[in-house]
Amino acid sequence: MKGSLTHYNLINSGETRSIIYQVLGQHQCETMIKVNALTVDEKRIIVGGFDETGRGVIEIWKLG
Repeated sequence: MKGSLTHYNLINSGETRSIIYQVLGQHQCETMIKVNALTVDEKRIIVGGFDETGRGVIEIWKLG
């Protein structure tokens, strides 16, 4: 296993002043051993980093 990313929805509970963590999804990094960049929008997660040979790689995961 190279690593994994978990996508959370953080919900602020105003009454109890606590935060509720809701897991929306989990993704495995298959090709990279070092992550250097991460961006997220409504439709996808994009991760950039390096593989075992030092070459740059990008993984794009669709959400939902």
